[in-house]
Amino acid sequence: MWKSLVNQFSGILDNLNEDQQTNGREEQKGYRVNDQGQGGNPFDVDDDLSILQQIENYQSGKITQRLYLARQLPNHFLKLGYVDSLQYLIPIFQTLSIDPSENVRQTFVEQLAQVCGFLLSDASKAACKAVEQNTSALPVATGEEIVQFMIFPIISKLLKDPDRGVRIATIETIIHLSQHLSTSQQESQLFPIIIELSNTNSLDAKLQTLQLIKFLTPNIGSDLSLKHFIPIITRLAQDSNIIIKKWIGAEIGDISKNIFDNTLSSSPASNSSTTNKESRAVQPQFQNGVLPMYMTLARDPSWRIRKSCTRSLSSISELTAAQDQQTLLLPLFRSFMTDNSKWVRYSMYQNIGYFFNTLPRNLISDDLLMFYTNMMRDVKAFQGSISNNNNGFSSSSVGTPNMLSPDLFVLSKEDNTEGLNSPDSKGDDVDGLFKTEIMNNLPLSPSLLVGAFGNPDNLNNGNGDNDEEDDDEDHNSYNEMRNGGNDLPMSPGLGRFTPGGWPGGLGGAFNRVMRAGGLGGDSRSYHSGKENEIATFCAFHFPAVVYAVGPTKWDLLRDTFVELAHHKEESVRKPIASSLHEVAKILASHPNDLGSHYIHQDIVPLLEHFLWEYAKPENNFVNNMNSNGLNGNEGRLDGGNEGLGRKRIKKTPEAYGVMKGIGEMIKYVESRNEMIQDLCLIGNEGSNWRMRKLLARALGTISFSFELEQLEDWILPISIQLCFDVVSVVRLWAAQSVAKIIYRLRLLSIRTTTANNQNNSNNSNKTRATKNKIKQVKKDYEEQVLRIGAMSSCQDRAVFLDITSGLLSLDLEEEEGQRSEQGEGEEQGGGEEKIVGKYVKHVVEEMLGDRVPNMRVKIVEIMRKVGECRKKGLGTKDGIQYDKWQCKSALDVLIHDRDVEVKRLAIEALTLY
Repeated sequence: MWKSLVNQFSGILDNLNEDQQTNGREEQKGYRVNDQGQGGNPFDVDDDLSILQQIENYQSGKITQRLYLARQLPNHFLKLGYVDSLQYLIPIFQTLSIDPSENVRQTFVEQLAQVCGFLLSDASKAACKAVEQNTSALPVATGEEIVQFMIFPIISKLLKDPDRGVRIATIETIIHLSQHLSTSQQESQLFPIIIELSNTNSLDAKLQTLQLIKFLTPNIGSDLSLKHFIPIITRLAQDSNIIIKKWIGAEIGDISKNIFDNTLSSSPASNSSTTNKESRAVQPQFQNGVLPMYMTLARDPSWRIRKSCTRSLSSISELTAAQDQQTLLLPLFRSFMTDNSKWVRYSMYQNIGYFFNTLPRNLISDDLLMFYTNMMRDVKAFQGSISNNNNGFSSSSVGTPNMLSPDLFVLSKEDNTEGLNSPDSKGDDVDGLFKTEIMNNLPLSPSLLVGAFGNPDNLNNGNGDNDEEDDDEDHNSYNEMRNGGNDLPMSPGLGRFTPGGWPGGLGGAFNRVMRAGGLGGDSRSYHSGKENEIATFCAFHFPAVVYAVGPTKWDLLRDTFVELAHHKEESVRKPIASSLHEVAKILASHPNDLGSHYIHQDIVPLLEHFLWEYAKPENNFVNNMNSNGLNGNEGRLDGGNEGLGRKRIKKTPEAYGVMKGIGEMIKYVESRNEMIQDLCLIGNEGSNWRMRKLLARALGTISFSFELEQLEDWILPISIQLCFDVVSVVRLWAAQSVAKIIYRLRLLSIRTTTANNQNNSNNSNKTRATKNKIKQVKKDYEEQVLRIGAMSSCQDRAVFLDITSGLLSLDLEEEEGQRSEQGEGEEQGGGEEKIVGKYVKHVVEEMLGDRVPNMRVKIVEIMRKVGECRKKGLGTKDGIQYDKWQCKSALDVLIHDRDVEVKRLAIEALTLY
């Protein structure tokens, strides 16, 4: 690391042309000039010197030497130990804190958090205690004393440093340091610094105080925050500077949630429950302090301050009692939506879904809902004015960046196929026959099967895919799958401005609905064309509004839904398409059983419209139509698909959005038996591997919506087919779905057995026949999966290992609904071996000596998951089944593997046994 730093400074100083300027700068900073008047090599960092020699020579040496010394402080502390660090390192802190170079001061303060962690650690306390017990040794100061009397005075001084970079680094250090302090240390050492900083007249100091409060509230207890932070915020809210008021108006919601979050009795966990929102407890400090302060800021004459307050309205409402919501916040919301400033209205449009979900349903009246449905009418008022006015959100106000600027995430792309294709991994005739057998048994046209086994060079042939966008999306979903499918929003980094975000106390159901918009979790970070951004906000918040008002008010939202779904802009249609499954789920909970009617009338036709198109007809067919006086448009208006060509999936963002939720959506479709046949055709889209990926991802969830007949005819064959796809990420998702399908077959078998025990003798023969058929289908499917693990291609064996790993992951998901249902059935089945057992046994007995290191890494991962299951006590009902699979013996072999990585992972996994 220091070598790269040396090279960086080398390039800078090479641009200095005058030796006299160089010598003057070196003399000013204490550099030693040689006899020829030259500064020599200013980057002398000798690795041969000991730590003590580096400390002695570098603390007053060249700038890069001092930088190196400051950056290496945590490492030097660990190597020297507590006593020697106090003797040799602590004395140079004062020198580094007043270094003439701002780079050295900034680097030094960045290391203080780690240094304080070392000083306050148990190891340092033990070392200090050992010195005290040694009567012949001189007493040493404790780590707490060093931090209190040495570190904190330095931090307090660097908070007022003239360099802005040093001040920002000091704030970050205080935030990290607060995690190492006890409550008493926070109150006696940390708060005096913050209080002193808040009393400074400097604008920068006040903003630094507010930044510290924002990021410290999660680490500081509610009692201390109420005692110290709330008075500071209340006092600064009366400041005459508009920048301070804007910052407080935008961030008071998040700060209040961190302080008062424990005042909520519970979060609304279900869509139909409103009692939690009505009965929440509110502390007097919020009701009598924060809420009046917020209301004062929200009614400020400056539109900039009112605009910033719209971003905190949902968080404030979440903490407010229902009575105050009705008397205070609803009138405030109406004033925001009818504000004379278009920028205030514009900002409120971006938060309307969040706000509605903080209100009890009885407070969301029809006229209040009209503020949302009439959003589209305000679009014309903004067309042209937004693009022609650059003074709106582009102000230079500190702490309030452009709300329309998208968040940029750089996704690291992995080579998914690395290590899966070894030179000697060639398929033999048996594997080829097996794949041919699968293809021949599929209920699809053989001419359509070229895609899954075809030439990978044909994957991207310019058929309208947005490759750059979809590549990022695909790798994001790949990483999501490898992390267990947790599709959660990224946490904001330190120092990043976060305008509102999701109301965290609203519960997972609301967050899931908001994510369904497909915009990355925040409507304010997605737009295409400023003249259509309000329509985009309206579409993004649509599922959240439906979730807030409930299915009984669907008639009031239907027109808006249709208008958004057929909007001319793709950025408006895509959120609607991505949230169809969530809207259908909400409508299905209609108390008067009208949900299925709404879904069949409004949702399913739109789903078909987004998903499907018809292939262009052959030329001879077109000629026949023309000879009969027909044209293509007239033919397409025909209700049937006769003469329109083959039905195929669209390659549009809307189709991709629908496919992301098709697993949950299909169970609400009455014609799902016909739809699954069309969906399975996606597996043969040779040039559209992204759609095959989404199908492979959804198959496992889809299988729980169908009975044995549809599983046998469609889902089981296509799942095996996708396991041999030419694209690695498709195979990975297919493996996860195969694991869920195996559990689905197990569930069907158990339910049939239970029904057989409960039925009378008249129906027993039919039930017995059904049970035997399920048993045979399940056996055949598992045999196909086991054959994949015996293939010569490491690519196929990797799929089998991913299936086994997926089965073990299902065992570890204690709260997963399908897994809990299967567990109840297994208890009724009694005594049967766990379904994952035969796959783990195959791994241990047949694949332990695999010649490819990547395969052995996957095997170790399976052994680790088995160890986790064993440690949690799973499978102990009929004896410890996990111990029968000889996984510990397998790890005893793998710890002596010739591959270093395999050996390391095996040693770590062995600790679980």
